[in-house]
Amino acid sequence: MRLERSDPVFAVVAPPRLPRFRELAGLTDDEVVTADFSGWSKRVMLSDDHAFLFPRDHTQVEYLQREVEALRAMAPVGLAEVPAVHAVWEDPGVSPRPVVVVTRLPGRLLSDRIEALSAEEVSDVLEQIARLAARWHQADPGPLADRPPRAHPLQVLVDDLLGGLPLDEAVERAAGALDLDADECRTFSDVLQQARTLA
Repeated sequence: MRLERSDPVFAVVAPPRLPRFRELAGLTDDEVVTADFSGWSKRVMLSDDHAFLFPRDHTQVEYLQREVEALRAMAPVGLAEVPAVHAVWEDPGVSPRPVVVVTRLPGRLLSDRIEALSAEEVSDVLEQIARLAARWHQADPGPLADRPPRAHPLQVLVDDLLGGLPLDEAVERAAGALDLDADECRTFSDVLQQARTLA
């Protein structure tokens, strides 16, 4: 099957590498792959059964590797809602960075439906998530247990606001980042002072 030049697969796989991608993926020439490029850390190509995860750039490779470790740690728990890792390709014939192949799960994004849900339906969803969270906390974290958490820039800011900086400096920093006026700064200072009393 000849693909159009606008086919989304070319956003992640260079044309000369496409035959190797299709070979490793076990795709016939007439099987179509679709794309989901909405993620911040990776681009995803989708076949009927699998999702192919490409790190968005070189800075995301480590975090994709962490995701693989987390998914593998979850496997013994046996949650149908967690995709299984089928392969990690380190093949320059497909991509200069690792490509992770996981099970494609059915369903729709909650963000696409949340506005149409009643309060009771949202409550049901949250209850399901809580039950899942209780189960995935049964997983042995394995090598992830000793890893420091990912240092996200927003987390660094939150850490500074909640205790890393004197209160007046924290409010000044937040005011600059959030473009707060004087009234908002006073409100933010009160809220931040209360937040700092929490464990």
